[in-house]
Amino acid sequence: MSLTGPMGAYVNPGGHVHEMITVFQVSNLNLMGSSSSENSWFPGYRWTILNCKSCHQHMGWKFTAESDKTHLEPQKFWGLCRGSLLLGLTLFVDQDGGDEMQSDVQYIM
Repeated sequence: MSLTGPMGAYVNPGGHVHEMITVFQVSNLNLMGSSSSENSWFPGYRWTILNCKSCHQHMGWKFTAESDKTHLEPQKFWGLCRGSLLLGLTLFVDQDGGDEMQSDVQYIM
C-alpha cells in the first residue's frame, strides 16, 4: 500500500491508467483466475482480479504477499477501481426507534 495515502494512479503495461483505492477489507466480490506477480504495482505482492458478485463488473484486484517469509505488512489488501465505486452512508436505527445517521462512510459496490 502507498505511504502517501489510500488512493493512487497506476498504469498497466497497455498504458491504461487505473485510479485505485487500497483497503483492508471488502465484501461481495469474487476472485477471478489465479494470482500473478507479473507487472505487479506492489513489489513482493501477487495480484488476482476482482469482480462484483452481482453484476460481474471488474472492481479491482486482491494483492497478496508472495510468501509468509517476506514479512510484508499487510499480508493482503485490496485495490478497488475508483470509477467502479459508489459512495454511500449507512443508516442505523437507535434504541428509541428514531433514525440516526452513522457518520462512517462506506463504499458500496
